Amino acid sequence: MSGDKPGSGQERIRSILLIDDEKDLCALLGDAFRARGFQVESAHTCGEALKCLARGRPDLILLDLSLPDGEGLALLSHLRKSMPAPAVIITTAFGSEEVRSQAEQLGALGFLDKPYDEEDVLRKIRSLGFPGGPRGQKR
Repeated sequence: MSGDKPGSGQERIRSILLIDDEKDLCALLGDAFRARGFQVESAHTCGEALKCLARGRPDLILLDLSLPDGEGLALLSHLRKSMPAPAVIITTAFGSEEVRSQAEQLGALGFLDKPYDEEDVLRKIRSLGFPGGPRGQKR
């Protein structure tokens, strides 16, 4: 990504890191996004996420707030301090206004309430000002 603010419309989402302990959700979304031309990796714990991030920085992270080995907000804080910031969308089934405010202060660009599907994610990506996808899909 360039130095532009995430969501400024200057960059295209090509790679996505799904960080969620729901393995079936990651598998379904991963398959759907790969079929649309995205590069996708999944992590089911904070530790796995850090290993994925050590291999390379994705354009977009879908980050669940509740992970088996830590909180998503702590991981978000770490991301903002340790690397150029990818776009982060928080996913949660239990997002209070306080948690949403904390996440926004830490740089989250948006929220998706569970349950969600690939179309919800694509709508959110477009609403944040990113083009439609790696091939410019407008679906």
